Amino acid sequence: MPDAFADARRLAALVHAHWGIRPARLWAIDAGHTNKTFGLDADDGPAILRVSWPGKPAAQVEREARLLRHLRDASGLPQRPSPRPTRQGQSAMCVDGRWLHLFETIAGQAASDQHPDRTVPEALRALGALHQALHSLPTTATRGCAWLHARLERVRANPAPALPPGLSAQYDDVLTAIERHLHHADTCVQGTVQWLHGDYHAGNLLFLDGALQGILDFDDPGEGAPALEASLALFALTRDARRDARLVYDTAHWDVGLRAYAAQCPGLDAARLLSLRPTLLPVFCADQVLIHLEAAQRGLWALRPGIGFLGCWRSLLHAPSPPGR
Repeated sequence: MPDAFADARRLAALVHAHWGIRPARLWAIDAGHTNKTFGLDADDGPAILRVSWPGKPAAQVEREARLLRHLRDASGLPQRPSPRPTRQGQSAMCVDGRWLHLFETIAGQAASDQHPDRTVPEALRALGALHQALHSLPTTATRGCAWLHARLERVRANPAPALPPGLSAQYDDVLTAIERHLHHADTCVQGTVQWLHGDYHAGNLLFLDGALQGILDFDDPGEGAPALEASLALFALTRDARRDARLVYDTAHWDVGLRAYAAQCPGLDAARLLSLRPTLLPVFCADQVLIHLEAAQRGLWALRPGIGFLGCWRSLLHAPSPPGR
């Protein structure tokens, strides 16, 4: 059945009904696999329309809104998504179970299109500043991998997505390996648990003329140890996602990025975090596998080459079990 929310005319009508804007042009943007994203031109300037998957929880929408409100006046950060309020003054509108957001545009290109010598340290400096800005937001979690445990629980609560037969047979083993590595990381990574971005990677960072302009997609923030998110961001920004057979990342860029992050976080034990890199690599793989499995469960993603999923899946199967598990 065709997705009515992919119809440009219907979306334009919804934007007019709820935001009072008549788009002169509206087009789909190839961005991620969690929500559908559209660009639009209107008399009062361009904007970005985001349409969620069906049944997205209102609590998740409110978490994003709360973080963006908290960051609204933060200094020393690149631009963040700025929601355009609806006619009723709301930050989003739910229509037939789908949440619609209208955001101001941020100029730039994704970090994946830029050179890592500059993008990696800039991205990690910005992440350090972001963590500092989020530190005062109240939290209730206690585990360093809290947001990843929550993602694992959501995946386990739903039927396994369609996977090739060889992968389907390994599904339970992969989820068991993920649980073991998350529990081990909880004991290894120190630091106060706080709110995190939750999906900090090249596709969510916008650069213009070599300078970081914007951090996107606060759609699924979580609670956990900031040093852990920094390490996952380093793997995400330095890996070669085109290598499907195995996970490959650039250790030199990883080290440079870590130093840039540590410069923003004076209390960080960078040497310890570097020593934990082999322990944290399976956690990065767990994060990537869970993100894609959850998207597949929602019907938003299907296995295809060129994104590095299989390399992470295989790394989890072949990684040694953590001590004590």
